[in-house]
Order: sequence, then C-alpha cells, then structure tokens
Amino acid sequence: MSDLLQLFLYLALFPLVHSYTFYGSSYVTYENLSNNSPLQYFEFKFRTFQANAFLMQHELYKTDSAGVTTAYTMYVKLTKGRLNLVTMFGAEKDTFTFGKGLNHDKWHNIQLLNDIETGNLTVSIGNRITWKSLDSGSNNSVYAILQQHNGTLNSTVYFGGLEARTTLDIHPLIGCLEVLSFNPTNKTNGNIPDTEHNVTKGCVNKCDADDSCLNGGACLNRYVTTSCDCFGTGNEGTHCEKSGLTTVTLNGQERLTYEIYGDNERSHRPVNMLSIDFKTSRSGLLLHIVGPGQVNNQVTASVILSKLHVTLAFGGPDGHKELVLGENLDNDRWHTMTILHKGRSVNVSLDGQVQHMSLSADHHHLHLEPTLYLGGMDNFDSVTSFHSQQNFIGCLRNIYFDHASVLTQLNGQQTLAQYFGEIIQYGCKDLPITYPMSFPTNEAMLTLSGIQGNTVEIALEFRTLRADGVIVYLDMGREGGNGYFQLIILRGHIVLQTVLLPTSRRDGDRSSVTLGKRINDGQWHRVNFSISVDENVLTLDDLRAARHHSSAVSEALSFGNELYIGYGLEQAGFIGCIRKIFLQFKAIDPFRIINSDASQGVTMENCDLTDYCHGFTACQHGSQCVSDWHEAVCDCRGTGYEGKRCHFAKYLRSCDEYYQAGERRSGVWQIDIDGSGPHAPTYVLCEMGMGGTGGVSQYGQTVIENNLPNNTVVRSSTLRDHRRVLSYRGLTADTFHHLLDGSLTCEQYFRYDCFEAPLSVGNKTWFTSTDFRRQDHLGLFVKDSCSKDNTTCNNNNQHPSICDKGLTEWKTDEGFERHKYHLPIMELAFRQYGKGRANFTLGPLKCLGSSHHTTPVQFTTEESYIKLHCWVSGDLKFGFRTTSPSAVLLFQSPSNDNKNMFQITLVNENLISFDFNLNGLARNVTFYSDRSFANGQWQQVTVERSNSEMRVSINMHRSLVDIEESGPWQGFTGPLFLGGRPSIQWQPGMIGCVRGLIYNDHHHTLLKDPAESVQNVRNGCHAVCDSNPCHNGGQCVEKWTSADCKCNNPYSYLGWNCNLDINQYAVSLLDPSSYIVLRKDPNSTFFTSNIIVSFRTYQIDALLLYAYDHLNNFIEVAVQQGEALVFRFNNGSAIVNLSLVLDDISNGQWKQVAIETSPNGAITIHVDDLSVEYPASSRSLLTEYSQIPYLDPETVKPIRTSQPPEPHLKVYIGGVPQDMAQSAPVLHGCIRGLKVGDSIIDLRRHANSSLGVYSGCTGGCDSDPCHHDGVCKEEWAGAFTCDCNGTVFRGPLCDIEAAAYFDGSTIIRYSIMSYSVHKSQSTELHERLGIAFLTKDTAEYKRLLVLIYSSKRPMTYVVIYLTSNGSIEVRSNGQNMNYTLFVPGYFADGRQHLIIYQRMKDSIRLEVDSKVYERALSRQVTTGSTHDRILVGGVDTTGEFDDFRQFTGCISNVTFTPPVMPSFTVRPLDVALGMQQALPGNSWRVKGRLSQANCSQPLPNGNNGALPKQSEVISFPPWNPGPAKVVYLNSSDVDVPENPMPVTETPNDLTTIVASVLVAVMIIAALIIAYFLWRKRIQMENRAQLPALAYMSDHVIAKSDYSISKPHTPPVMFLSNKTYYLASMEDLSDIGSSDSVFHSKMNGVALPLHDPPKSASMGTIPMIDAESQESLNPNKRHSLKTFRAAPTVETTEPDPSPTTALLAQEPETDLPQVTEEIEMELLSSPECFLEEPDHQDITQASTRTTLTSDLQDDDRGQDSMSVDV
Repeated sequence: MSDLLQLFLYLALFPLVHSYTFYGSSYVTYENLSNNSPLQYFEFKFRTFQANAFLMQHELYKTDSAGVTTAYTMYVKLTKGRLNLVTMFGAEKDTFTFGKGLNHDKWHNIQLLNDIETGNLTVSIGNRITWKSLDSGSNNSVYAILQQHNGTLNSTVYFGGLEARTTLDIHPLIGCLEVLSFNPTNKTNGNIPDTEHNVTKGCVNKCDADDSCLNGGACLNRYVTTSCDCFGTGNEGTHCEKSGLTTVTLNGQERLTYEIYGDNERSHRPVNMLSIDFKTSRSGLLLHIVGPGQVNNQVTASVILSKLHVTLAFGGPDGHKELVLGENLDNDRWHTMTILHKGRSVNVSLDGQVQHMSLSADHHHLHLEPTLYLGGMDNFDSVTSFHSQQNFIGCLRNIYFDHASVLTQLNGQQTLAQYFGEIIQYGCKDLPITYPMSFPTNEAMLTLSGIQGNTVEIALEFRTLRADGVIVYLDMGREGGNGYFQLIILRGHIVLQTVLLPTSRRDGDRSSVTLGKRINDGQWHRVNFSISVDENVLTLDDLRAARHHSSAVSEALSFGNELYIGYGLEQAGFIGCIRKIFLQFKAIDPFRIINSDASQGVTMENCDLTDYCHGFTACQHGSQCVSDWHEAVCDCRGTGYEGKRCHFAKYLRSCDEYYQAGERRSGVWQIDIDGSGPHAPTYVLCEMGMGGTGGVSQYGQTVIENNLPNNTVVRSSTLRDHRRVLSYRGLTADTFHHLLDGSLTCEQYFRYDCFEAPLSVGNKTWFTSTDFRRQDHLGLFVKDSCSKDNTTCNNNNQHPSICDKGLTEWKTDEGFERHKYHLPIMELAFRQYGKGRANFTLGPLKCLGSSHHTTPVQFTTEESYIKLHCWVSGDLKFGFRTTSPSAVLLFQSPSNDNKNMFQITLVNENLISFDFNLNGLARNVTFYSDRSFANGQWQQVTVERSNSEMRVSINMHRSLVDIEESGPWQGFTGPLFLGGRPSIQWQPGMIGCVRGLIYNDHHHTLLKDPAESVQNVRNGCHAVCDSNPCHNGGQCVEKWTSADCKCNNPYSYLGWNCNLDINQYAVSLLDPSSYIVLRKDPNSTFFTSNIIVSFRTYQIDALLLYAYDHLNNFIEVAVQQGEALVFRFNNGSAIVNLSLVLDDISNGQWKQVAIETSPNGAITIHVDDLSVEYPASSRSLLTEYSQIPYLDPETVKPIRTSQPPEPHLKVYIGGVPQDMAQSAPVLHGCIRGLKVGDSIIDLRRHANSSLGVYSGCTGGCDSDPCHHDGVCKEEWAGAFTCDCNGTVFRGPLCDIEAAAYFDGSTIIRYSIMSYSVHKSQSTELHERLGIAFLTKDTAEYKRLLVLIYSSKRPMTYVVIYLTSNGSIEVRSNGQNMNYTLFVPGYFADGRQHLIIYQRMKDSIRLEVDSKVYERALSRQVTTGSTHDRILVGGVDTTGEFDDFRQFTGCISNVTFTPPVMPSFTVRPLDVALGMQQALPGNSWRVKGRLSQANCSQPLPNGNNGALPKQSEVISFPPWNPGPAKVVYLNSSDVDVPENPMPVTETPNDLTTIVASVLVAVMIIAALIIAYFLWRKRIQMENRAQLPALAYMSDHVIAKSDYSISKPHTPPVMFLSNKTYYLASMEDLSDIGSSDSVFHSKMNGVALPLHDPPKSASMGTIPMIDAESQESLNPNKRHSLKTFRAAPTVETTEPDPSPTTALLAQEPETDLPQVTEEIEMELLSSPECFLEEPDHQDITQASTRTTLTSDLQDDDRGQDSMSVDV
C-alpha cells in the first residue's frame, strides 16, 4: 500500500479536533512527532480580523552541545489578509501566497499536503486547490536528510504562535483555530498537544459574557475585548450611550481623512460598508478612496448638480461602474447614502432608494489605500471627471466605515480620524458669503453671467502680492466684436482699461482710469467700478476716479452675457484671493459658484497668501522674484535667461555655436557672450557658412559694429593731436575676452586714405586694444617698416606702406588686424603733421569659428571609448558627428560609494536620450528631431547644472531637468567615458568623431587627457564625405574610411558617385505623326528587361513606347485617359494589362516611369514616388509566327502578312505609324532618359532626323507667363495659350482687366436675344452669373451689383447686391423658385471680391472669394431660364427695386452664361468698354459716366486704428552712442618730433641765424603787448559801467537762487525771447534734438538756440547786458562776462569732423579749479545767426556743428578763451 493511501486511511480512522481561542500571546505545540514519512499533511481552520497573523509552523531540528540546528521548516501565516506559506531547507527557500481577504473574521478551512520526497505541495483553501513545486525539496534533499538521520531529528508543530526561542518576526494570532488533523503523528501520546499556552479551549465569543452595548448597539467580538457598533441607533459613544450624532460643517476649505488600517495591513476586503449623512446646497465631493498603484479599485461619491454620483471599481475587465441616484440633493436637507459590499453583491442606497450591482467571481474584493478622504482632497488628480472637483460645502454626520464611526473618533481625538483646516466647526451652521476664493494660477478663473443692458456694476475685495494681473475681463458687444473692458493690476496699481477695436467704419480707441495707490501689498482692498454709456467710474478703498467715454465707445457700448474674474486675453491672469463679489448689486455665493462649471481652477483654501519673496535672493540676472501660491518663483521675462532661478542663458555664445547647432540663417541674432555669466545678452550680426577649407562652409562668423564713421577725417592742417575712443554695439572692453577666447580667428579691416600724410605706424599712428596697451603695429604695417627716404618702402621685408612716401596724391593703405588678443581696436591715436589730409575707416570686429573645435578625435570601432576623470564642476559640452544609427555617446559612470550617473545615448538617428540617476531619483529627457542626428554632420551637446536644475541641449533643442527633489548635490565620482562605455552588451559605442570637450572648467585635448590609455581612437576627423564625392544631389553615406553614395534618384542617376544623369537630354515630339523608331537585336532579352523612361505631356491618351518582334511578341507603355500608366505585354497568346492609377499624370510636369521585372516574374510599376507591384507569374513568349496571334483587341496592330517576316525587333518611341495605330495616339510632348536593361538610349541622335522630333524640351508654360492666376495651356516649343476664365482679367496673358469705375449714377443695360431651353435640349440646365467688385462705400442702404431678369416676365429675376451692413445677398424670384442666399461678412472693405452664382436642376451654388455656399432646391427645374436682360451697377426702373441704390466703386468680370452651350457667355462690361463685340442680336447702352479702372488693387485704408503687429523678423534694436569720442593728446604722449616732414638744410652763417631770430622775437613781443593793452582797456571800460557784476563760477552764481550741481560741466549760453540764458549741459539734456540752431562767428564756434529749459534746477539764469543792465534787444551790441575753470592737463573736446555736435565736455581729471574771466560781446541781431561757421572742414549743412577754440598764453601764464560774436 502506498504512503499516500496509508496516510488518508490513518486520518480517516483517527480524526483529530482540538479547538482553541488565541489572545495574541498564545500558542499550542505538538512535539516528538515521527519524521521518517515523506508525506506531511496538515488540516486546520481559523477565523480572525487580523490582516497579519501567525497560523502554524512545522520544523525538523536537532539539539546537541552546539545548540539548536534547524534542518527544515515550513510555516504558514496571514500577510495582508493572504495565506503565506514558506518552506526553508538550508539556504534554499520557497515562498507562496494563496487566497485573499481571509481576515474578515469568518471560518476558513486549510489543507496542506507536502510530499518532501517529490517536492510537490498541494494547498486547499475552502474548495479551491492549488499545486506548487518546491525548489527546496528537489532532488529528494529533505527526504535524504530524513533517511540519513533515521528518525533522530526532533519534529515539532506550532499553532497560533511560537515560543520565545524562535527568531521569526511574527504577529501571534488573535482569533480561533481548530486543529483538525495532521501527519506526522506523535509517537507516544497519540497527537495530544504538548503545550497549550494562554489559550481557551473552544472558540469563545466574548460578547456572550460581556455585551455592554446599549440602545440597540451591536456587540463586536474582538476575542481579547469587545466593541459596539452604533450604526443605525442614532446614538454614539463607546457603548452607544450618547444620544444624538456628531455633526461637522465644512466650508469648502477643509477635509477629513480616516485611516481604515495601517499601511502594512492593506488587504483585499470581501466585505465593506460605507455610510454618510449629508446636507448641502451645492455640488461637492463626499468621499473618495482608491487602490494602490496600478490596482483599479475605487469608491467615490459626490453630489453634482443635485444628484448623487457614485463610482465603484473592483478591477478586471468591467472597469468603473458609474451610478447616479436621487434628485434635488442640494436642497439643504439631510440625506443618507450607504454602500454595502458583501462578496459578489453591492447595494448602493440613497434615502431608501437602492441600486444593485453584481460582481464577477474573480474580481469581488476591494484592495484599498489606507486613507479614506471625506469632504474633499488636497489633490483631485485621481478623481475622474464624473465627479466634482471641489470640496464639499455643507454638513456631515453619521459617517461609518464598517463598524467604526469616523466622527465619534474625530470628536474623541483619536489619531485614525484627522481634520485638515483651521478650527473645526461642530454642528450644522449656515455659511457666510465672505469666504475668500483663491486663484492659485494664472489660468484660474470664474465666469459670471447675467449681464444685460448697457450698464455694469461690479464690486469685490482682493489681496495679492503680484504686481500684474487681470482681475475682471468683460467683452464689449457680442463675443467681444466691439472691444473689451478689463480691470487689471499694472505695475502694482489698479487700472480700468477700455479698448475699442477698429473696424472699417471707425478707428480703434484705448483709454484707462488709473488710481495711484499701490495695491500688491498682501492686504485686502475694496474695488468698485461701473461702466455706463457716459463714463467709467473706478473706486479703490478711499480713492475715486472717472473718465468719460469717447463718442465711438458710447455708440458701440453693449455687453456680452458673461464676464470673467481672474482671467484676460492679453495679459496674465490674477494670482491672489477675491471675496465679497457683487455683480449688478447682487452678491455672488462663492460656495455655489466654485462648485459649478463657472469655476476653473479656483479653490477655497482660506487665502493662504504668503510673501515668499521676503528675504529671497536666489533670482539671478536681474530677474524679479514673484511670490507664487506655494513658493517664490523667478520671473525671467525680458532677461534672456531661463530656469527656476533664471540661471541658464537662452542664447548661444556666438554665431558659430548657432551654425554648429544647425542654424543657417544669416542676419541679426542674439548671443550671450559668457553664457550664464553676469554679462547680459546682446545683438550681433551673424554671417553663416563662412570659412572652411576647399570651399566647404563650416563656421558662423560673429560681426560686431563700432561707432567710427567710415572715412573719418583723422589728419588735416586744422586738427590737433588726438585719439578716438571707440564703442562697440553691446560689448565693452571687459567682455570681449569671452568672444576672443572662444573664437578660432578674429579680424578687423582697416583702410587709411592719405594725401601727403604718412601712416607712420608706431610713431604717428598707434592703437590700443581691450587691455589698453599701446600697439605699435596695424595689421602687417609695423613700426619703422618704411622710412621717408626709402623710395621702395620695402625695408626689413616688412609690409610696405604706400602712404609713408608722403605723396601729394591720394593713396590707400589697407589690410586686416588679425592678432586675436590685440582686438578689437578700442582707441586710435593720430599725431598731426601740420599739413596733408587723411581719412580712416575701421570695419567691424569679425570672429569666426570656435577655438575648441580644433582637436577632434575619431572612434573607429564600436568598442572604442576614452576614459576620463569624472565631471566635477562647470558645464559639460562636446560636439559629435556619426552615421551610426544608435550609439552610446557619453557615460558618466557611478562609483562604489556614489551611485549618481548619467548617460547620453543616440537611440536612433532622430532620437537622442539623456538618462540621469541622481541620489536614487531617475530622470529621462529625450529629443526628437526631423533633422537626423546621424547624418555625418556635427551635432552639439551641452549639459549645464545649477543648484536646482540641469539643462540638457542638443543643437537648438533643450530641456530643463529638476534635480532639487533629489536632495543635496553629491556630484559624480566615477570615471567619465566618451564615445562609448566598457560594456556594450546593451548598446554599442559610436563610430565617428568628437571635438570640443569642455568640462571641469577646462577645454580638454582628448588624446592627452585620458585617465588611461585608449585603443582604436586617433587624432583628427577624416570624413570622406567632406570632399562631397556624390553628384546630382546624391547623399554621401559616411563610413569614415570610405563612403557610399545614395543617389537622389537611382533611376535617373547612375555610377558609384551618381555622376551619370540619363535625363540630361530630352527630345520634343510636336507633329501628329512624330515618332522615333529603333532596331534592336531580336535575340536580346528586351521584352523582359527593366524599362526606365521620363515624359511630360498634357494629353490624356498617349503612346510612350511600343516594341514588337517578328513573332508578334510585344510590350507597350502608354498614358490612358489621363489617370493611369498602362503596361501591356503578351504572355503567350494572351494580352496582359497592368496599370498604375494616378490623377496628375497628364499635368505637363515630368513623370519618370520605371518598370521592373524580377527574376521570379513579379512586375513593379513606378511613376515618380508611386508604385504598384503585381505578383510573380509565369510569362512566356511566342515561338511561332501567326498572322492572327491574339484574340484580344490590340491598341497597336502591326501589319501582318501571311508569310513570316524576317527576324527583327523594332522599338517605337512616342508613337507608331498611322497604319499601325488602332487606339494609341502619338505623344505630343517631351521624352527623355530611356534606359532598357543596361542600355541607355541617346534620343538626341534621332532629333531632327525624324519627322517632328526636335532636340530639347522647351515648354511655353515653364516661365509661368499667364498673369493673375490665369491657367497656362501648353503648346510646346515655347508656345502657349492662357485661359483667363476664373479671373477678372482678359488678354493673351490675362493682363488686361475688364474693369470700370461706377460713380453712383452709372448703369449698364444689356439685352440678349430671346431664347428658351427645354429639358430635352439640356440635361443640366446650368445658369452662371459672375461679377467682381471693390468698394469702400459705407452708406447704409442696399447697393445693386448685377441683376438679370426676363423681359417677358419682369418678376422673374436673380439679383446680387450689397446689404446695408456690407454683407452679400443673392435673391431669386419666379419659376416657383423664391429664395435668398445670405453671405455674412463685411465686403465694403476696399478689397476686390469675386462672386460666382450657379443654378443647376436641383441646387444653387454660390462662391464668394473661393468660399462655397450651397442650397438644395425644393423642386427640380424642368425648364430653362428666360433671363434676357442684364443690369450692372444699378436700376433705372421703379417698382420691385425702389429701395436699391446705384453702386459706387469698381466692377469687373461681369459674365452671364444661360443654360445653353457653355460657349455662349455674355460679357456686358467688356462690350461697354469696347474690349469685345456684342453677340449678334444683342444690344446695350450705358447710363451715366463709365471710366475704365484698375480693380485689382485694394483701396487705401488710411489709419483705421488697428494695433501694429509684432514683426517676426529679428532686427537690431536702436543703438546711438554718437561718434567715437575725441580726446586731445597732451605732452606726455609726445615721443616723436612734431614735424615728421623732411628737414631742409639750414644756413651755415651763424650771424644770419641769430639776427633773424632776434627780429622775429621782437615783432612777436610787440604784437602781444599791443593786444593785451587793447584787451585791458576794453575790460576797464566794461567794469566801470557795471555797478552790480553777476559773478559766476562753476559752483556759485552770485545774486542768484540757483546753483550748478555738476561743477565740472562747462556752462552753455543760449538766447530766447531776447534774453540770453546760461546753463550747464545737464540743463540742456532734456531739450529735443529738433530745436533750432543758430550759428555765430566765434572762431568757428556754433551755439544752439533753444527755448529756455523747463527746469532751471541745474543753474539756468537769465542774462542781462553788462553795460546797460537791461534785457538784450535786437540790433544792439551787448557785452557778457563770466568766468571759466582753468583747463586740465588733458582736456576732452569734440571731434573736429563736420558730423560732430559736441559743445563742451567734462575734463578727464579733477584738478583744483582756477577761475578765469571769459568776455563775450554779443550782437543780438537776428542776421548774425544765419552765418555759417568759418571752418574749412565743414562740407555739409547740419544741425550739429563743431566747436573749436584757440588756447593761448596770456600774461597770467594760464590758458584763456576770447570769443567775439
């Protein structure tokens, strides 16, 4: 008898039943059991409410001096309500899980059969049996141990718990367990328990002895204790002793939660009960609980629009069950909802109404998260759209989950129930309307309706921290057609804006009312505004302002039905809080509206408005901190940066970076010269595709302009020694090094034009660079490279200067300064010669390429990589180029103690992936691009990092990665692998090149910097495709040691490099009998060869190729019916027709045909990009001649005689002889590129030798000769015709417009001969009427365009007219067809509109500007039209059309086609203008004036108030630094003789020299003494007549209340209203440049004439005559005295060039001030102001003139200036 049979026999004969109650510290043991049986069987049953509980354990162990050694263990426990069985044998372990929801305190029967000999396990739970195989019992391991020990092992079984010696972490059982039977058996006592610790025999119901529940409460047995379920009693408390129910009031800002179990107690629940009483007047969420992760379990209930919505989800294919119950649930009365789930049955009841739902056997448990949400949530993402997305507002009570009262626990402050809000409100209370509504985002908004009339009153309170936002938006007119009103916060102030949109009838208008109080202070503010017909009134707190409307606004004033709170169209929405909203004096209930469809994103969060920007300093690059709802954010707008803290530059560093990223547009770009550094972005000019080698464009060039005008005069006889200080657009001296360091090369062009003025670099000319060091060279011109007496100017092999010859003719020295670190030229210095003249031109700074791209390396295998040190600091950048479809580009590996890593992977040629793992937080960013990343071109990769983000970029694609969640930045510590990674089991490395690796703030030379040696990596990047070996647009496929050419069209271009073009030559077939005939070898494989041919034609049927042999085998290629390409051939005696259908085969464009026959007989037909494949089939040729070879009809039929002809094979191209053609017309068009098999047939050889065949293919329509959308019809050989139908033009080229101007009195009357068409004559009955018009007539009356009517039936007509509001109407009357077609819109807009009206049998079709309107007729028209009269532009009769006026404007293209032959088209306007003869029998006349006009051009609109559109073209912003600053050189700059001209020989006679010098000195001294004596006399006379001298220094004006705030700014004098004024330059800074200028002859001085300054705060005072103490008058000489400061050592004065406008500038050094007297005599006669300055360098009149002065030594030894006006 087998062991299994013996086991069951024993168990049947000796059943074992021991029942116990366990209390959490209990256990029962059976010891000293037999252990030599391979079959182990256990049967027991249990009940418990625990999700985790220990049930039983069986172990085999031995005890010796070393302690306890366990050989085998099997234990069973409940884990989260599921049966968990574990077997352990040595290091092997098996774990199995069975059943679910076993912890609902019901009996469950368990049977376990473990065959340790075979390793098979059988588990039965109730009626469900499961079989498992044990790894720990395989190979008879356990059984072998049992046999080895031969019964010496201890065998023990535990139930309900374990004794203290065990080490398992268990939850002892609380509940009941019955031991029914087990084997092994006890050897001595017959399976009597050895230990019964803290158990009670039998399953004890503690409620039998301890039922303390009152008032009908149900006692719950918890084995250790009892509890009371008070549901349904109306009582609460531990024993249901308290009458009444706990009630709470929720205002939409609070919520409750209840933890249904601990997180480790999640279980599959077969029984659940949820119940809740609610009272509300609004929609809101009642309860919500879901399953974990992907588990589709859910219970949700909410009130929506007065109904209860319930969602139940138990997983499985049934998904969500949606139930709707009840009516009028928002009636402020109590309602009760209960959900009762038992096994496969669910009942949902509402106030006694029950809906039932049945569940499937496999999906009837609820596996739920621990948290039950009640009354609301903090995040509604998991709540479906079926439910309310708003928190509950109202009262709740009697909330039960299973047997637990949630509100009782909340009131008792138990931790399972939690309240989230401010102070909980117990009881059911009324809710006020003062609760604030929160607008946490720019998109949050409320939509309010109910506005009527033309007056709006709105009041509300708000608080915000934002300086900008829209509070209220209101359309003006229906759907905003007239404009809008909006209440906004603008720069912290409240503004009520009115915007009237422009129309063709009125201009636009904008106005606003602003109150100056700052309101973004986080405090509550009350705002009221009203809009009426007359005015807008705005009140803010205690401030009020009003503004009257313009007449246009008042006329247009009306309102739509809705207004929007918190959202606008043009500006960002409102972020903050709003409360106490009143619309039209009616309060808005926030609780009701926030739970309706009118609310979007608005919440009730108690307005938790916090100024997060207080003390926040993380915003970079001048960005503004904005306090968002939950955090401080940085507003990066207008900064040129992006990211959370505006750290990352939006623009690349140079034009070359744009070029390498794939941008090819030359023009203005923005760059950020230092990336994320402190310098702001700037605008530059980019020249793309510059440089390179071998003509290959490889770089972008950055161009930066300066402010030195071209041909600036730098040397002349009147100029002093000076230097020019230059400015550059957007960059300064301290920023240029970023551009210079990063560029491959830089240069600056210069040109020096000279006339007797040597360049003399280093002596007379030099420049300084950005480091302000003097450079004694200029390009290739260096110091002393050419001396004056060296006529060859080739000294020391330096670049010669032609100007250094000092020739008296104009010469030019020019070149480039290319020393990168001497650029750009910041200052140019020029010393004068006293004669001669020179001009200087300096070009912009141009920097090309990148200095980091000079050391590429090439990876030659997929296993290649470079190992580098880890990335620690700075940004990471590199460029790569590859043709590998997928590859690892870079791998920053983790290390043993730091798992941070990232990898950049080319997934496919269009997809690149950045994968990060930072502190265990995984991030992935992918970029897709239509431009291939594996096209062999350079791609640029950048990875940047800030404290909170990383930014990854590939070319122009970029994305930000938030790393703040990953915690403190730990960096990377593993090695960095470039080009691949050590293990390529997942993906190979890259074959290609890498360049420009920058990281750790260092540019790396790759093969010098690796951490270890590398293999299969070499210097340089040797791309074969760089030499462009592929022709005719062929794509070069890079293989890095070789290349393949993928021809753009493999049928057209042949050869390994696609250099052979079979379509190069074409022929034209222009004669009806044209064709080409060829003779081929009859023994060739012509009939089965591939055929390629191209053609173009407008024919719908044409023969392209026909070939046949002497046995009547043939092939044929033809165009059929303009919609298919047909290939015919014979298969034996049958004719096969294959075709490819395409619509545009006869459109006159080139079509290429390729017919391919595969070896297995399959045939593919290609026409351009379309193809069709026919499956393989056997194909045979005729082998014997027959006069009638085919029974099927032939399109081409050669002449066949009764006798077989001589062997031949003839090929006809473009047609066949007429005696062969059956239904195959000759091609009229062009043909080229004929290739049969491997043979290319040159058709040019047959041109001109075949009738009607010509070389080349010239289409008359190729040049698009037809104007104004006329359709060109090809005639070939350059001939064509134009079809002008559908346009408003006529003539051979559609360039003559049949158009006339109608002045409001013009009418054309046209009469047609009578006709009538019966149904039998025309089946379509097509009538067509067309007209084009243009007008700006805005008069509000009907204006007739065209009318057709019947002279026999005057009330039968069709009329097209403009309505009073500018729309179009078509009206028809008569023949039982009365209808009107209306076309909305405004067509009196000064633009041309084309109308085409058509009537068919059963429909009307109206086309207006290509837009079609159709209408079906109620009955078919069975007779033709009798319309025989046409009126254009107006009516001249009375009656039906009395309310019509004549048209004013332009009319053209008037056509009428009655339902006869389509060629019968009447053109009355053409006839009236004399452009066409009237049809026979027709007559016409014109009333009023008719003049030919041009209707195709729109009438001028003028300024209609439309707002200008933002230009999409990037252009330079304004930059006006003025000309280069001029600084005069002082003596410290003199290091060469002043006169560089050749020195003439002096006389040798010393006496003569001395005498000459003495005479000269005496004459000069006499002149000086006489001059100063004269000046002294004048001064004394003036002082004698000046009783009160107005003493003035640069600091103080005596007897004046004004003071000059900037003492070093010289004063300026000007005249206005007969009074002179003295002012500092600062006072004149606000005077516009358009003020007039007067000139006075004052040694070349020109002074500006202005009005007095608006403010005299800078020292402006009225001047008086120093002699007469009276105001200055015309035609009288006056004297003016003032004082000036002594000049500094080096002064700055204006550029003496004629384009300079400076009057005076500040001294460059701050020396002690010494006042000196300046005397001016002023003649205020107006005539003197018209004189031009006496300066020889002035070449043009200008409002900007030059100030020059001569400084001379006076008797005080100081410089003075004397000016005589």
